[in-house]
This record gives sequence, structure tokens and C-alpha cells, in this order.
Amino acid sequence: MLYFRGINNNAVPMWQIVFMLLVSLVLSSCSKKPEDPQTLYEKYRSSVVLVKNQYYYSLTFDNGMRLFFTLNEKGAPPEIYDTEGEAVEHASIAFGTGFFVSRDGRIATNRHVVNPLNQGKDAAGYITRIIAEIKRILGEKIEEKIAEQNKLRNYFDTNYYSLDENSISELKQAYANLETQITEMKGLLGRISYNPDNTTIQVHVVDIGVAYDNTYVTSLQDFKSCVVVKQSGDEAVDLALIQLKDKRTPEHITEFISLEGEEGKPETPPAINDDVYMIGYNYGLELAVTKEGIKSQFTAGKITQEPDDNRMLYSIPTLPGSSGSPIIDKWGRLVAVNFAKISDTQSFSFGIPKERLVELLGTTASGADAGAYAERVESDSPPAAAPAPAPSPAPATAPVSPALQANRDEVYRSAIRGFVAAEDSRNFDRLFSFFSDSLIRFWDLSNPTYNDLLNRYRYVWGKTSQSRNLITDIRKITDRTFDLYTEYEYYDRRRERTISKSSRVRYHFDGSGKIDEVYGVE
Repeated sequence: MLYFRGINNNAVPMWQIVFMLLVSLVLSSCSKKPEDPQTLYEKYRSSVVLVKNQYYYSLTFDNGMRLFFTLNEKGAPPEIYDTEGEAVEHASIAFGTGFFVSRDGRIATNRHVVNPLNQGKDAAGYITRIIAEIKRILGEKIEEKIAEQNKLRNYFDTNYYSLDENSISELKQAYANLETQITEMKGLLGRISYNPDNTTIQVHVVDIGVAYDNTYVTSLQDFKSCVVVKQSGDEAVDLALIQLKDKRTPEHITEFISLEGEEGKPETPPAINDDVYMIGYNYGLELAVTKEGIKSQFTAGKITQEPDDNRMLYSIPTLPGSSGSPIIDKWGRLVAVNFAKISDTQSFSFGIPKERLVELLGTTASGADAGAYAERVESDSPPAAAPAPAPSPAPATAPVSPALQANRDEVYRSAIRGFVAAEDSRNFDRLFSFFSDSLIRFWDLSNPTYNDLLNRYRYVWGKTSQSRNLITDIRKITDRTFDLYTEYEYYDRRRERTISKSSRVRYHFDGSGKIDEVYGVE
């Protein structure tokens, strides 16, 4: 038998040496190595999309005045419009990034990409300051005109007996002209007098769409339209889900970024100095467009701070447009969703940890998710109210705490406000997202389809314009039944006059928080 004599002069059988070498070779061959960054990019780039949002804002004041505005250039003052049609025509356009998370066309992105309400708040503050300045100037002008009137009156009283008829007529006319100007300015001042604390800002989405990597984008029509299906209700979690209207992920997208760890092994949490990569569309179309179509960018960095529950810091440079980009580790697994960068630097950025997205995907779609756009704008007249049936009985469930029930009630109320806003802004697909898949009744329609509802709304919207709605109350009837009370007015195109009405509409919700019945109540 052959032996090998080691350092300590101990004889080791050769078969043991061979056995140890074989074991070492087997173990080394079983050790999985991460794919190189280029391979990761090619593997997942097709699942990452460029997100486009067209939107505008409205400001509603407690005195009934309403303005519309858009934001089109960074740092530029908002463009203000008198009519909603003008705002739609000049809608703001912003870009972000998203990535597919399922075969049914769902895409993860940031909430602020699809619901840019916070971006409009500074502009709203600017507008209210402008109006306040106009009020101040108007007040000063009114005082000046009144002072001019007083001078004319004093001159007239002092010199009456020395004035000829022509001079007296001219003085009276000048006084009347000043009175007209004062009346007009006071009227304008009254129209713009309001309580700033009661001013409401709303964002109105015209269209949300996505474009695919390595495709040509030559116009906004090249984006595939989506609807917002869910948004995080936690202010600290900037996440949302959108979905293609046909609910089908394109066949060419075969690889999804994994949201799970390696099967059969405990997941290792991200740690400081771990390598991470971002696939995204920095600067939107500006950088994405190439001669061969739009292409995403792949950037690398390291985790630079111990992550907490709501954010992760990494040294990846980002630009506007990268919001919603997936942040992956060296194994190609999702670790975060990019959402912000540190001000005045492009070298450090923040992401929402993967766990928050997993939670959002795992929660049941609710009215609160769909109603995050909750806005109140003008509302069209619904069909004549049909006799109201008894409220649908809720299935027997275990008792819930008063606090939990109150939270559910607010979810339903928020959904109703969001539904009314979607209806009033005439965005049918956003409106349709509030309905249950098993819609039982919509006014006089039983079990209506998408096309049934679309045709109904087109008919109603075609007859009216310049509508305006005010929600006065949302009253609970049962655990899942609520009555909406509104005061609204609209212009009837056939009658050529404005009509004002009060209405009471009943909404019933299914077990997932979606509306399954809508009808009028006498």
C-alpha cells in the first residue's frame, strides 16, 4: 500500500489523500457563484419598464373658486388655467421606472410616480401666495379709487356754484366711472376671498403608460396604458402597483426579478458593503432614447448604511426618472425599490426595502388602495334613482374591535371619495378599478360588463359639461353599506342651462373592499 509522509513524519494512506481531494473537488463544484453583472442586466432588463404619467392639478377654495395648474419645468412657476380642458391639453409629463412582478401585467413602482400630489403642494402654496398678493393690491386699489371719489366729491361740493353745466356733467361721469371700477374690484376681491386652511389640492391623472426596453418610442402613444391598482397607505412607504389594461405581461418578458431567497436556505439580510445594482431609466426619455430604441441603464454601488424597516442607503448615482427602479444584489434578487436621493448629490440614494413591496403584494386590494387618489371635483348627473333594495347582508364574521371597525369604515369612505373623483374627472379606467370583479348592480344595470359601464358613462358625459360636485356627507348604513350625499351642479348641453341638484347614492362593498353595488336612494 502506498503512503504519503506528512510534515510530522506521520504516514497517511494514499487512498485517504485521493478521497479528500475528490471531496474537495465535489464541494467546490457545488458552491454556487453569482452571475456577472452583465449577465444579470441582460437577464432582467426586459422586465424593467419606463413609466410615463400625464397629469394636472386643481385647487378648490372654500368660496367655490377653482383653478387648474400644471408643472412643466423644474423651478419654473406653475402654469395656471381657468378651465380643466386647458389643463388637460397642457398636462404635465413625468417619467419613472417600474418592473413586472407577475404574469398578469402588474408592475411595481413608486407611489409618487403615479400619484405626484406632494410635488404639487409647493406650487399650490405659490399660487395661494400670488392670490394673497392680488388681494392686497386690489385692496390698495380700492382705497385709491375711494380716495379719488372723495376728492371729486369735495371739489364738487366746494365749487358747485362756480361750475358750469358741462363741468358738473364731467365730474358726475368721472365719479360714476370710479364707482363702476370700485364695484368691479370689490366683486373680484369677494371671489378670491377664502380661508387658506380650507383650500384643497388634487392631482388628476390623464394617462399612465409604460414602454418596454429595446423598443422604439417616437410619441406618447407608444406607451401601453395602465391603471393604478394599489398604493401603500403608509406615508413612509413610497410604493404602488400599476397594471396593464389587458392584464397580460408580454410574452417576451420571461424573467422576473426574484422577491424570494434561495429555496431551502435562510435568507441573508442585506448588509453594509454588499454589492447592489440598479436597472432603471435615469432622466426618462432624455437618456433612454438611442438609435436602436429606448434602453435602460445599469449602475452599481454598495450598501452604505445599515438598513431599517423603511429605507436602505446605497452609493448608486441616480437622476430623475430612476424612481421605482429595482435594486438587486449580486444574485439577482430584489433588495429594494429606489425612491429618492440625498439632496445636492447624485452619489447616494434611498430605496424602500423589498419586504415592504412583498407586504403590498400580499395585502388584499382595498378601496383605500384604489382610493388613494381621493379627490372631489365636479360630478355628472346619474340616471334616475331606482327603488332601493334592502342593504345587502354582510356574511357572518368574528366580532372586530371598535378601532378596527372604525379603520374599515374610513377605508370605505375613502374608496367612495376616490370613486367620485375618478367619475368626476372622467377617467373611466381609474373609475373601473374601484369595482368588484363580481359587480352585482350599477343603477339599472345588472351584472354589467366593462363595455356596459363604458357605454353608460360615455352617454352621460356626452350630455353635460362644467360640472361641480360637493360631498356633504358619507353616512354608514351597515358594516359594508354607505350612503353618499352630494350637492352638485352641471351644464345640460341639450337644455342649454345649468342645473343644480341634491343626490343620495348607496354603495355596497364586497369582502375585499371593492364596490359591488351602486344605486340611487329616494
